[in-house]
Amino acid sequence: MTSTTPAPTTRPEGNATRPAGLTISTRIRADLAVIAVHGVLDLHSTCACREAVDLVLRRRPRIVVLDLYDATGDAFAVPVLGLVRRYLERCGVRLRLACVPEQLAAALERDGVASDYFGDPTAGVGAPAPRGRSASDERPGAALLGDVL
Repeated sequence: MTSTTPAPTTRPEGNATRPAGLTISTRIRADLAVIAVHGVLDLHSTCACREAVDLVLRRRPRIVVLDLYDATGDAFAVPVLGLVRRYLERCGVRLRLACVPEQLAAALERDGVASDYFGDPTAGVGAPAPRGRSASDERPGAALLGDVL
């Protein structure tokens, strides 16, 4: 099952649930769900992330992988990830991150929470790139997506 949620443009008054340029897609296989974020992961993307999580939770996965290959983040990216992780934990589902941009991986490490998302912060570094990705992609968690993409 694959679904894509295109983001509408942000209204001038700022009442949109998704900021301009944000797209979230989901893929589900057995007990693993992948949520791919394309665009900026920030405070304004919280609602869109929650909607995607609610969508995949209907299929009762044991693990949700947040694919951040095409994502960027600002100062709110780590707190947004924390909200998503705690929500999934309350539902009995583990969250793992994949293809984390270097800047965001450094922020997770700096805040001391990297191990909450991928155990070893260097997991996946140097692993073969998933299908459709560059062989030079050595982002943390990249190996998680090898069989899903």
